[in-house]
Amino acid sequence: MRTPVVAEARPTHTLAGDLLDRARRHGTRHAVEFTTGDGRWSTLTYAELAGRAAALARVLPAAGTGDRPRFVLIMLPNGLDYVVAVYACLLAGVVAVPFYPPSVLTARTARVFSERLQEIHHDCAPDAVVLAEDQVGFVADALAPAYRDGSSPMLIAAGELPTAVDPAGVAVRAGGADLAVLQYTSGSTRTPSGVMLSHDNLVANVRALATKTAVAEGEAAVSWLPLFHDLGLIGMLFGAVHAGMTLHLTTPAAFVRRPMLWLEMIDRARACLTMAPNFAFDLAARASGRSDRRLDLSSLRLAINGAEPVRHSTVAAFTSALRDWGLRPSAVVPGYGLAEATLSVTVGDHRRPPRQLRVCADRLRRDGVAVPPGDDGPVTVLVGCGTDVDDTESVIVDPDRLTPCPPGTVGEVWVTGPGVAGGYWNQPGRSAATFLPGPADDRRRFVRTGDLGVKIDGTLYLVGRVKDMIIQRGVNHCPQDVEYAAECAHPALRPGGTVVFGTEPDGSGPVVVLCELERYLGGPAYPAILASVRAALAEEFGLDIATVGLVRKGQVPKTTSGKVRRRASAQRWREDGFTVLARSPAALG
Repeated sequence: MRTPVVAEARPTHTLAGDLLDRARRHGTRHAVEFTTGDGRWSTLTYAELAGRAAALARVLPAAGTGDRPRFVLIMLPNGLDYVVAVYACLLAGVVAVPFYPPSVLTARTARVFSERLQEIHHDCAPDAVVLAEDQVGFVADALAPAYRDGSSPMLIAAGELPTAVDPAGVAVRAGGADLAVLQYTSGSTRTPSGVMLSHDNLVANVRALATKTAVAEGEAAVSWLPLFHDLGLIGMLFGAVHAGMTLHLTTPAAFVRRPMLWLEMIDRARACLTMAPNFAFDLAARASGRSDRRLDLSSLRLAINGAEPVRHSTVAAFTSALRDWGLRPSAVVPGYGLAEATLSVTVGDHRRPPRQLRVCADRLRRDGVAVPPGDDGPVTVLVGCGTDVDDTESVIVDPDRLTPCPPGTVGEVWVTGPGVAGGYWNQPGRSAATFLPGPADDRRRFVRTGDLGVKIDGTLYLVGRVKDMIIQRGVNHCPQDVEYAAECAHPALRPGGTVVFGTEPDGSGPVVVLCELERYLGGPAYPAILASVRAALAEEFGLDIATVGLVRKGQVPKTTSGKVRRRASAQRWREDGFTVLARSPAALG
């Protein structure tokens, strides 16, 4: 274990201070360019962004005093207004609470979203909400039950944001250990978990990521990631402004509707940096094969693949499909992070292709060790997520004994460093169980990630989640591996649309496998699809399977960042909440 890092003095600046500095030094440079994918672009220069943010900061609730900060819920779609609102909060010394609006208001989505808003209110009681004009009435009605005493948050419609002021002389009203962002984790459901990020956390992690990626002032970045998610907000927006880059931004819906837009934006901007989850690289690779356009992607140095497991097949498919468009073999850079560590923990080396580790699948599942495969046994290929970013250390810990694991042994990933958050807002018990001193008398403060991994020669390889692991006959099966094998078993199945969970709460017992169809098919096709999934899982894993079911697209619950929600799926299954088009008989394993 490395020698503990000596704590430095607190940063003398904040991310809001970065913006003001950029506005003074090169205010006419474009900070953010935005499109919905229709060919039209809107732009904010650094001076315009600082001026609009400073104007909005003046009308936000005054910064809190004592133990109760002021919270501002930002409930806008991706766009320039979202960017302005976030930086206005940072300037004003109030806490930004990144959130999202419902894309379509139906009776069902209105009910679900109203419940979600009320949960957020119960947790942090926002003092103001910045939102779209057409949702003011809906939000007021949704929050009315929570404000029976007549009080209510200030509702600020995007169309009524104040005009820009001169940012010269504007001062940042908070910094250091003050709370800056309350980042609700993507898996939060009935009990929202707001991660408390200070200005120090943000500055330290954004600095570390900039150092690791070696981005430079004046370069361009491209993102379609939602700004309410940490990868889009901290990795792309805060990272770009901190480095003095221009961020070219669109919406998640525009990307999903036409994945080629992402690649076209990289070409147009001559971008050096982008970030996305693994599924996006799959979608873009397939879309490029259907396109008759030829793009130039030679400017792209870093396409950071994070937020979900990185698959070696995806990296190979993406780089192969775009090689003729000038994509560098080393451009896809795996990374790992989590909201509880602000964002970045490890990032790969952008000067070389990602490290891949071939290990014996049987020993990995049975013994939790990463050893070379035999001559004819099954092989698991793990993709390296890189090495630790500056001043951050990840260690592998036995989750039961809470002791360091021997080299090459799988354990829980624990993280320490200046990006480790202050805990969960209003949840002291959960905070104490998640943020705690390290193993082996290491008194530094760590966060337990819940992720399983192994470190070899400083590179982190992820294996799965502690709570999601499927255990049969003493063998551990990573659900992501089972899901991937199932969805690859037949071309009619939707990539990223399969979920696997055990029938017992502890992960033991036969498993249920639910697969979304890419498109609706008639009943005669279903038996062959089911048989293909069963055969693939029997051959590779030998699992005891309770049921294989086919469901329509969109049935499998996912987090706001696109990750499959296994425990929510298991709960919905127990409540007969899935509409199953076809299923296999029980006890097929």
